[in-house]
Amino acid sequence: MCDNSTSKIVVEGGRTKAAEIDNLEPNTAYRVMMRGLHADNISSELTSPLITKTTPGPPSPPKNFRYLKTMAHEILLAWDIDANNTIDEFDVKFKDVTVATSIEMVRTAIQKRKYCNLTCNLNLNNSVESYRLNDIEWSACVKSAINGVNRTLCSKSVTLKVQTAISAPSQMEKPHAEPVNRTTLQLTWKRPEPANGPIDIYKLIIWSGNRTEEIEVDGNTTT
Repeated sequence: MCDNSTSKIVVEGGRTKAAEIDNLEPNTAYRVMMRGLHADNISSELTSPLITKTTPGPPSPPKNFRYLKTMAHEILLAWDIDANNTIDEFDVKFKDVTVATSIEMVRTAIQKRKYCNLTCNLNLNNSVESYRLNDIEWSACVKSAINGVNRTLCSKSVTLKVQTAISAPSQMEKPHAEPVNRTTLQLTWKRPEPANGPIDIYKLIIWSGNRTEEIEVDGNTTT
C-alpha cells in the first residue's frame, strides 16, 4: 500500500484495462503485485512482483547558498545539498546589475561531480568584472526521460547579490594636446574603460630634459 496515493481505473468493453496510481514519490522504486478478488472476498494468489521506478521530479533548491570570498575578479561560492539528493548538474545565471541596462553575462550548467560532496563550491575566477554588483541565480537540476523525451528539471532558483572589489583602472589612451599659446598646452583625455571603480585623481607626469614633474588632477575632470 502507498500512503496518500490515489488510483484511476481505465475500463474498456466492460473489462479493466489499466490503473493509474497518483501521488507517488518521485525517483522512487516500487514493488507492484496484483490479485483478483470476488465479491464474496475470495481472492487469488498474488502475482510475482514487478519492480518499477518513478521518474525524477525537480529537486529541492540548494541550501545555505553563500559566498566565501570576493575579490576584484573572483567570487568563491558555496552551497549545501542533501546526502540522498540525486543531482546531475547545477544551473547558474550570472548578471551584472550595476547599471539598469546591463544584460545577462553568464549562464552555464555545472556538473555536480566536479564541485560537490555535501558542501559544493565554485570559483568564478577571472569571469567577473571588478567593482560590480552581481545577481547570481542558482538552481539544482536532474536529467529525466519522460515518455521517451529527455528533459532537464530544475529546482526553484536561489539568488545572491555579490559586490566585487575595486582593482586598478585599465590603461588609459594617450592624452590629446592642443597648444593654447607659446607657454601653455591644453590636455584632454578619456576616462579608462573599464574604470574598475571610481576614479579619484588623474596623475599627469611631465618630462622635460632631466626634469620630471607630477601633477594631480581631480578625477571628475578630463581636461
